[in-house]
Amino acid sequence: MSVEEHKALAERNKDVVRRYTEELWNNLQYDLIDQVLASDVLAHAPDGTQEQGNQRFRQVIPYLRTAFPDLHISIEKMIAEDDHVAVRLRVKGTHQGDFAGMAPTGKVFEFPEWFFLRLWDGKIVEYWYLRDQEGLLQQLRHE
Repeated sequence: MSVEEHKALAERNKDVVRRYTEELWNNLQYDLIDQVLASDVLAHAPDGTQEQGNQRFRQVIPYLRTAFPDLHISIEKMIAEDDHVAVRLRVKGTHQGDFAGMAPTGKVFEFPEWFFLRLWDGKIVEYWYLRDQEGLLQQLRHE
């Protein structure tokens, strides 16, 4: 593969990650689930657990949107090389529905999130993520 082909592949993969973030998560275009995520996508959580399959996004996104109706994810930085993309995100929202056993607080939150994704044939096939979950919970609990 030539240098130009490597660059083009990296840019195409960044576009997929942009669509995943901006169109699926922010604009709730659920028809993109099968377009940007492999049906057997493998997620690696920070605690070492794994989840497989893209259908869970059909439950996770609405659940989070019920808890945080104004949820917005911004891409702060994205780097791509061949079939891998690293992205730093900023997640913001207001706690207006039940979340993790916590009644709505009306509190505004903001936290960073990082993803390292592997793509194949224009779809996310595997990813590792890290988010400041404890920071989020502290912001929601803070008096």
